[in-house]
Amino acid sequence: MAAAVAARLRAWVAAGGRFVNYFGRQRFGSAEGGGAGTHDIGRAMLRGDWPLAARLILAPREGEPAESAAAKAAFARGDLAAALAAAPPFMRLERQLLRAMQASPGAGGAREAVLGVPPNLRHLYAYAYQSLLWNRLASERLRLLGDRPVEGDLVLAAAAPALLDGDDAEAEPMAAAAAAAGMEDGPEAEAEAHADDDAGAEGAASASSSSSSSSSSAAAPPLRPHSLPAVRVLTAADVAGGAYSIEHVLMPLPGFAVSFPQHAVGAAAAARLMAEDGFFGGGGGAAGGAGGGSDEERVAAAFSARDRRFQFAGGYRALVSAARDPQWRLLRGLAPHEDVNASDVELLRGGGGRAAARAAEAASASRGAPTLLVSFTLAKSAYATVALREVMEA
Repeated sequence: MAAAVAARLRAWVAAGGRFVNYFGRQRFGSAEGGGAGTHDIGRAMLRGDWPLAARLILAPREGEPAESAAAKAAFARGDLAAALAAAPPFMRLERQLLRAMQASPGAGGAREAVLGVPPNLRHLYAYAYQSLLWNRLASERLRLLGDRPVEGDLVLAAAAPALLDGDDAEAEPMAAAAAAAGMEDGPEAEAEAHADDDAGAEGAASASSSSSSSSSSAAAPPLRPHSLPAVRVLTAADVAGGAYSIEHVLMPLPGFAVSFPQHAVGAAAAARLMAEDGFFGGGGGAAGGAGGGSDEERVAAAFSARDRRFQFAGGYRALVSAARDPQWRLLRGLAPHEDVNASDVELLRGGGGRAAARAAEAASASRGAPTLLVSFTLAKSAYATVALREVMEA
């Protein structure tokens, strides 16, 4: 086994440590035990299906405390008063939703309840759905067009081939949302901008959403500012020149401000995936839900609601990333759950020597199940779990 693992790691490093730059499972939360992933909630919100969004937020989750399960069971029966009475204080979000729906029953109450969700957490739901679309488009791009640059791919519009450092996207405002949901890190500026939009959108939200469905001649809504990088489409001459690798290729996170590749996995593919998810049916979702126009226009419209709280510019993400400076070793003789590496706190407290001594002792032991210790450096917003899958699934 040890020889096979070492051989696989050597092969991965020889191939450049590359991996498909998927968003990891952490981005989507857990849907186990009947619960909903964050992307499911985001999809319902963007479609304007407020009752469904509320039900998904309040869906039961595997392993949750008994009192939480009891409150959610009461909600599933339609007994809002019993659900609110059973909900413990730590269910702050759920209690807020229940109070709002109790005060105003029906779809309108569900809408106001969901809009009362803290802005950064509400945006996290939408970003998760954008991330799901990106993962699906990335898989389709590699399946249909292979692992080399092709004519029609997107790259940064730079004088020379340049790599994108992680997510240069408005879909990266995850830091404040992460603080609320315990998920992942990212720049705070865009999330704060979205939060500012909430303050300005409250008064006009109801009027704008109703006018978008009743008057097709109304002026287009003003869109939120964004700062996406400039991109361009690869030509046949670019591909023939050989200066671009698969690591230069970008895929868009669908939004109102992105460009799409000019090949089989472009705007038409994004529109098809969204149509499968219930968009463009004329149902008047959060973004209007209109089914007319080009594929690119339809996708943009789904993320450019009159209510600025539901405007999402999108972004770009490298299709393939690579682990830099990978190192590994096999350790033996470790007790279950024994620490191997010193944490930053241990190092600051001078405890790194003890951890190193334990690791050295374990490395010299001849018994016990082997433990694989791997280290590498990733680009911003890449997922270690996704990188390791290249090794673990082989």
